[in-house]
Amino acid sequence: MPSIPGDQLTEKIRGVDPSILNILVSGWERRTSCKQLRHFDLHMLKPIENLEELHQMIGDALRIRERRHRTTG
Repeated sequence: MPSIPGDQLTEKIRGVDPSILNILVSGWERRTSCKQLRHFDLHMLKPIENLEELHQMIGDALRIRERRHRTTG
């Protein structure tokens, strides 16, 4: 993102609505630190060649959203 790094953007998004899931899809495996990843609920590396992995990621996201909804109402 040219104007704001993704980890900073997710902090701003969580400040507005903490229920929004933040998913990082990146081709920069080696350049993404654990400190940066803590801002994201899930992450996946590009290129996405295995559609089953993408399907699993979507299922994980839905489960996280449901769990958050149950705990926050």
